[in-house]
Amino acid sequence: MIRIDLELTPEELERQLGIIHEAHTLFLEANDLSASGRLREAATVYERSLKQNPRSFKAHNNLGLVFKRMGRMEKAVSQYRLALEQNPHSVEVHNNIGSALYHMGVWTEAASHFRKALDRLPDFVEARNNFALLLRKMGFLDKAIEQYRVGLKTAPCDPILFNNLGLAYQDTGELDEAIRCYREAIKYNADYHKAYNNMAGIYFKKGNIAEAIKNFKLALEKRPEYPEAHNNLGFIYQHVGEYDLGIFHLKKAVELKPTYAEALNNLGTVYFNLDRLNDARLVFSILRDLKPGDSNVHNSLGCVYFRMERWDEAMESYLKALKARPHDPSVYFNLGDICYHKGLVKQTIHFWKAGLQREPGNFDIRRKLTQLIQHQQQEDEDIYTE
Repeated sequence: MIRIDLELTPEELERQLGIIHEAHTLFLEANDLSASGRLREAATVYERSLKQNPRSFKAHNNLGLVFKRMGRMEKAVSQYRLALEQNPHSVEVHNNIGSALYHMGVWTEAASHFRKALDRLPDFVEARNNFALLLRKMGFLDKAIEQYRVGLKTAPCDPILFNNLGLAYQDTGELDEAIRCYREAIKYNADYHKAYNNMAGIYFKKGNIAEAIKNFKLALEKRPEYPEAHNNLGFIYQHVGEYDLGIFHLKKAVELKPTYAEALNNLGTVYFNLDRLNDARLVFSILRDLKPGDSNVHNSLGCVYFRMERWDEAMESYLKALKARPHDPSVYFNLGDICYHKGLVKQTIHFWKAGLQREPGNFDIRRKLTQLIQHQQQEDEDIYTE
């Protein structure tokens, strides 16, 4: 808050009250812009408000929320810290800074802020949920489950808590308990698309394809523009041989979320398996541009070029895969295959041997290597005889 000097002259007091009014007007305008999704404009107006009233912890907090929604986590954290300077006991700000630090991977400090919020307000369900999410991410599954249970004592009908508790049970392998939690989430919110999607994933793991498809469809019925459910349904359709439906849903997932790496990989793989090699090449090329350091992407693109008999481009992709992950035996095997098709026997033997050092149990490659060495020895003997 702005401190008003009561000993000011009437003119000075009027001017200071005008500053307060302008700052508050700008603050309300920024709130409206943020609510309508106009985040850049909202950030600018919050900053103007803070120039007038730099002590407003609410403006610092709300600007932090805008930066977080824009993906600018470090700037969000800076604003939350400024908010805490003005109001060090705000449970809302402690929860918000904890959430931003969680997304930045600064987990220990995030946990500290969630605890401060919960120590001051134990019934703060959002902070309880966020703290449990953090514990689950850190691998403390029993502690995460405990936090969700505490949260459900405060909010026994909260579908988000039930859904996230289901995810924690899923991580522990308690799939039936996870399904029970997802059903509770749906009981309290019949339109909760994420619970249907998560439950479908468990049915797929259990081999119950019909129930999996049914629940993925229900997730999309509740939210048609849900890219994760389109990706999952597309994957399961291609798994059962319904390739056209699989491609439809995978393309829809990418349309809704163009940087969705998992959906792009699944779509590229379907095209590859159907021998639609140019389509596969285009999709994996997009994925390579999104994830230039990913060994699996370069390896997949190499496999496409290999099947297209574009040996040099396949070799280039495999070498990039090897640079990204130098201990991957599959890449060595693939490089050996390229050299074999190019008639480079010594290089083939070198790469296959290198792969077998890393995966000695690959009997198919071991058999091919043995046959190649024997064939090479026979050719050497024939030349010597002549």
